[in-house]
Amino acid sequence: MVKTLTIKAHSRPETLKKTLQSIVLDKGCKGWTFCVAIDWSNDQELVEKVVHEVLSNKVSYYVLKGRVNLGYARNHIKALKFVFEEKEADWNLDFDDDYHVYLGWSNLCSYYTDILMAERLDIFSGHLQSQFSKRRCGGFKDVDSLVRVEPTFGNHGTLLRGTDWRGVYGRWITDRVLGGNIDYESLTFEWMREHGLNGARPLVSRIEYQPNNGVNFTEELCRNVNSFMLYTNKRIPKSKFRVVDVGTADGVGRTAVK
Repeated sequence: MVKTLTIKAHSRPETLKKTLQSIVLDKGCKGWTFCVAIDWSNDQELVEKVVHEVLSNKVSYYVLKGRVNLGYARNHIKALKFVFEEKEADWNLDFDDDYHVYLGWSNLCSYYTDILMAERLDIFSGHLQSQFSKRRCGGFKDVDSLVRVEPTFGNHGTLLRGTDWRGVYGRWITDRVLGGNIDYESLTFEWMREHGLNGARPLVSRIEYQPNNGVNFTEELCRNVNSFMLYTNKRIPKSKFRVVDVGTADGVGRTAVK
């Protein structure tokens, strides 16, 4: 099984450094080949230096860079085409350059790849970020091990299958982004709705929401979101995860722990 991990980077070397450092703290990172796609900026060489500084002698990795600024969406497509088409990855976990990851992310991904998404082809994406509030998690026991399935998608620590990319989806999303639609996230959610697909998210987050405090969102918004979410560093064995609130793309679901 070929597992890759892509990170889209643009400027912000110190922010990227913190993200990479958080990812490699998990020993499970050694089972993944990293690909950092560095979009053009005046800081490109500094960004590349950070990549080598953090990843050298820790994991296998590639650096993609160019002399033209592609923008977020096209840089994203460049990274995914590289890992899925050139490297023929079976799975890819995708990151932005400004998210701190908590220990245990690799075990959650193993649950997705080996159990949940292997058994259920209706699940298009597996996520590290929760997006569920403390209040919504309060009614369940052992929330660290619970995963919810519902129509959902986001770019924050997102796992995709290589077979989905090399099928129709990869061509579909590439054509639209290269054609000028730069909203990768909304496009993918549109694809999922049209095909009746779901995403899986843990109730307790393994990735911090926008820790860079205000580069993409206001500092107040970042603080507020972080304050209502639950986080964990627990390394739950992949066999111990359970599904809660199983949803379907047509909005019909059942509340149960399996």
